Amino acid sequence: MHPLALWHARRGRGLFGGDISKACFAAHGFIGGAFERFAPELRDKPYVLIDALGRVEHASAPAQTAGITIGMSAHTVRSRLPICDIRTMDERYIAEVNGEFFDILAATGLPCERISPGSGYLDLSAVAPHLRDVREVTADLGRTLRQKLGEALTPAIGWGDQAKFVARAAASVAPRGTMRLITAGDAPAFLAPLPITHLPLPILTLQQLKHLGITTCSAFASLSQAAVRQRWGREGVESQKLARGEDRRHIRPELRTLPSPIEVSFDAPVDAFDHIVQPLSTRLEQALAISAQPLEGITQLKLVAHTWDHADYAALRRFGDPLTDGASLRRVLEAELRAFQLTSPLIGMSATIVSIGECELRQLSLFDLDQGGHTPGGAESLSESLRIRHAAALCRVETLAPTHPILERRYRAVRWGAQPK
Repeated sequence: MHPLALWHARRGRGLFGGDISKACFAAHGFIGGAFERFAPELRDKPYVLIDALGRVEHASAPAQTAGITIGMSAHTVRSRLPICDIRTMDERYIAEVNGEFFDILAATGLPCERISPGSGYLDLSAVAPHLRDVREVTADLGRTLRQKLGEALTPAIGWGDQAKFVARAAASVAPRGTMRLITAGDAPAFLAPLPITHLPLPILTLQQLKHLGITTCSAFASLSQAAVRQRWGREGVESQKLARGEDRRHIRPELRTLPSPIEVSFDAPVDAFDHIVQPLSTRLEQALAISAQPLEGITQLKLVAHTWDHADYAALRRFGDPLTDGASLRRVLEAELRAFQLTSPLIGMSATIVSIGECELRQLSLFDLDQGGHTPGGAESLSESLRIRHAAALCRVETLAPTHPILERRYRAVRWGAQPK
């Protein structure tokens, strides 16, 4: 009997009760893998995908090795890496492959919740509530995904018997094509050493914690809840619970009811960004507070600007880092208005929240999370990688004439490794 049929037979006989069993399937590098299915000639070559504003949305591994990062402008990419192939992000490629990914998960008949392209939860409570059952279920699904989508889009699988956050964190540290299964009893020890970048907190909060010397989930979990609430508000308290392994959120397969489009009109033509952005961001933030759960934000937003000369300017933006607060909404709205390059004052503007999703995990440090252990040549390899990416910025200062009347003649900066003249 096929494993899916076996699972449903188990469920029909009522062998499993109300246990909680949550799995996360995450295809690392999904955007690049999806794009390379349509452009296989770019595989293993330096290339970037840019968004409508000309910023890097995805960079291939060879491009990243050369120092290309997410958010960099296309102009900077050309100056740093002339041989880099620059392509415009095509959402159709991502949507098509993402549809295949979730069709396979949905074919199980189990509750499924989308996180982001190539990443989602599956509720295994009905068919595999215990560790002994999970291996068979997840391994079979992993093989199916690999066969249908290809090796590059094979997901990593994480499982937590009680917590969505544990399942997602486990999937994020598991290498592609492997699984990491964490029981409730093992969850605190598993979460303790993980960097705080695994917590879905705003970047500013993560930077503040890092400056305070709080770099791991265990350090954040040990803080006073009252102090966390006072300084970082509701998001901080909710994230602290996750760091402790306290996560009772259910997997939500149902479609979310999104707020209606928000319209802002002006009695007279307006050309000052502050007068446009402030009312629209305030109403968007209010709509988000009603529709979203804690640690969720806007992942897609459609904007339309109506001008005095009867022209309409439209943009659809997808955010890898969901918008969760008024400050981030205002920054995005102002950036989009500048990108429109309006030729006439505005008489109105509309915003439609297209989708809402969980906040992404972030990587703020220079080094990726070590997933493969240490190798004998690891230090040398890391050193060479850093030299290639950052040599131009690593300098030492030599003193020439500290009392010289011209400041520029007193010192000079010399790149590390350069021979003295």
